[in-house]
Amino acid sequence: MTKAAGESALENTEVHYLYSNYVRDEFRICIAYPLTKVPEGIKPSVIYVLDANTNFGLVSDIARSGEFQGRYAFVVGIGYRANSFPADIFVKRSRDFTPTPSPLFDNLGGAMVGAPHLKISTGGASQFLEFIQKELKPHIEDLFQLQRPDSTLIGMSLGGLFCIWTLLNQPESFQRYLACSPSLWWDNDVIFEYEKKWAKENEDLPARVFIAAGDEERHEKVTSKLELLPAEIKPLLDSFRNADGRHMLAEHVESLIDQLTNRNYKNLHLSGKIFPDETHETVYPSALVRGLGAIFPIIAA
Repeated sequence: MTKAAGESALENTEVHYLYSNYVRDEFRICIAYPLTKVPEGIKPSVIYVLDANTNFGLVSDIARSGEFQGRYAFVVGIGYRANSFPADIFVKRSRDFTPTPSPLFDNLGGAMVGAPHLKISTGGASQFLEFIQKELKPHIEDLFQLQRPDSTLIGMSLGGLFCIWTLLNQPESFQRYLACSPSLWWDNDVIFEYEKKWAKENEDLPARVFIAAGDEERHEKVTSKLELLPAEIKPLLDSFRNADGRHMLAEHVESLIDQLTNRNYKNLHLSGKIFPDETHETVYPSALVRGLGAIFPIIAA
């Protein structure tokens, strides 16, 4: 067997490294171009994907399948230059995807990946969004020679939390949002306070949004699994509960969908699904296939 030097396993992809003055860190940016030439008259979208170190290939393959339906997109994966996996990535995504700081998570979160002495600093979502809006997007739009393209944000778990937080703070940042198993428990359900604040101050929420979770993420199904984790992080697991003492993941998603639906925002196109038999670890592919179809209407049969 001969190694193909410099050849990627994914067609029409490349990797860039971009330093952020807002986050003060370097990001590994993975880019997937459309597999076929974009027809004249069709404006391609840009899909930004969080956790690109693990999710870029899957999202690129699923997004590219849309070319058969007239949906063309560049996929931009936001990842990290990590010295060790998954510890380094865990630290950085915990920093970037969380809207508020959590001293408890900072102190105990490392034990979740078998590295209890990791130094974590949460609450950097604002700086991370500044990086995307003011540094990454201009770089990408110049590279693709696109003028203010339609853009989508996809995130899973804490990345899903960042999606929803962005939607409820700067919804104009993206036209489409896909949040899978978002960590809506963060900081005592603070995301629901953001939602109430937005509703109080605004009459509309213009975006196409899909929110998903697995049915196996319900309280009674995850509690026994969480209790098998190391005893030293039990105080952290307790913080994942709501005021009623329940671990609510799928239930959180249902509550948020209901809350947003009841606002009757004219230009919010919201849909979601709880996928049967899927867990936090398995639901992502199903959510991508269903979610991209929901937030991107079919252009051609």
